[in-house]
Amino acid sequence: MEITLITIDGSNFLVAEKDYPKDLGWDEANKTTSTIGAGWRLPSKEELHEIYLNKEKLNIKCEGAYWSSSETEDDKTQRNLLGFSKGKSKNAWLLDFTNGEWCDFIEKSTKFKIRFVKDYGVKVKPVKQEIKQSTIQKPTIKEVKIGDQTWMAENLNVDKFRNGDLIPEAKTNEEWVKADDNNQPAWCYINNDPATANSFGRLYNWPAVDDPRGLAPEGWHIPNDMEWEILDIVFFKTRDEKECCFPLAKGVREINTNDYRNSSIWWSSDDVVGWSFESSYFYRANYGEYHGLSVQCIKND
Repeated sequence: MEITLITIDGSNFLVAEKDYPKDLGWDEANKTTSTIGAGWRLPSKEELHEIYLNKEKLNIKCEGAYWSSSETEDDKTQRNLLGFSKGKSKNAWLLDFTNGEWCDFIEKSTKFKIRFVKDYGVKVKPVKQEIKQSTIQKPTIKEVKIGDQTWMAENLNVDKFRNGDLIPEAKTNEEWVKADDNNQPAWCYINNDPATANSFGRLYNWPAVDDPRGLAPEGWHIPNDMEWEILDIVFFKTRDEKECCFPLAKGVREINTNDYRNSSIWWSSDDVVGWSFESSYFYRANYGEYHGLSVQCIKND
């Protein structure tokens, strides 16, 4: 994420020029600060109010709600956007930039807008935007055209995010469980055998798929449910019980066991779900964040 600093007169903090590219829950937003450079953080309640008062100067045209870092002093009844109670705990303050009103009862997992800040006087280290190349992030990515969609002709086989950060390999069951407990990205080989990668790619947990640093190479993205459904509709016309339109996946990593199921399942970017190929058709199935599934990518429009 490219960040330009803006100083608000009379305030002792710096404000990012743009909102974070996607809405985040409160906990997720606090974790994301480590991926965009040291020192960046959510604004406090007082700082967010200052940003609201200066939104014209900051060219903030969005009229949504923004998370602050400030939590309520007492436990509050948490509610989702439909108004249903989620129990009591410390909430965080939200500021609605439409009317300047505060809210302290929405559950922290609800996704809202984010504008990061940095303490004034902290030396800003530019965030490098260069894309470090891994084996699949080359111009020679193999493609297959299916209807109006362009898919990869190979399952994803990378050990780095789009920005070049390494994705940890989980070689043992203990490492896989630890990654799940800490909500950290991880990958593994099918049956822990590196020889399987060239034919079937690698298996990734959900945090790796959902990481804002991007698992798919530049110009590609992980397909959502609608894109999988379109693929199934198009494939229906020419489906073959023995052949899929791209290399099948050949394994699913389980939790608390070293077992790998011999199944063809890929992650969707929507929620924690996978898409399976069986008996010549694709279908949607729910999976846990701890599962290791294959990843396919579709080319951006």
